[in-house]
Amino acid sequence: MASLEDAWVSLQSAKRHLDDLNYAGAVREAQICVELSIKALLENFNIEYKKEHDIGDDVFKGVFQKAFPHLKGYEIKQFQECLAKSRVYLKLLSSIKNFTTYTFLDVPAKNLFDKEFAKTMVDYAGQAYWCCRNLSKKIVI
Repeated sequence: MASLEDAWVSLQSAKRHLDDLNYAGAVREAQICVELSIKALLENFNIEYKKEHDIGDDVFKGVFQKAFPHLKGYEIKQFQECLAKSRVYLKLLSSIKNFTTYTFLDVPAKNLFDKEFAKTMVDYAGQAYWCCRNLSKKIVI
C-alpha cells in the first residue's frame, strides 16, 4: 500500500542524494516519490490500478470522474494540469529508472546523470508529491 508519507521520505532522500552528488540515487528516489505519490492518491480515491511501475491514462481519468462533484472549476483545471504533469513525470522517470542502478555500455550509473538533470527530476518529484497531497485533501468520498 502506497502512502504519501513514504513518498515524502523518498523525496527527502532524493534531495539528500542530490546534496551528496549522487545523481543516480537522486533520480531513482525521485522516481519512487512520484510513483508512491500517485499510487497513494489513487488509493485514497479507491481507484484500482495494476501493481506496476507505469499507470495507464484511463486510471488518471478516474480521479477526476470521482473528484468533479465537489471541486470548483478553477480547482479542476489546476489539478488536471498538475496530475497530467505528474503522469508525464512518472512516465519519464519510469523509462530511465533501470539506468539508475546498472551499468549501460560500460558506463556506470553514477556517470549517466549530471547535476542539472538530477535536480530537474527531483523538482518534478516535488511537484508531483505536492499535487497528489493537495488533491488527496480534497477527497470527500
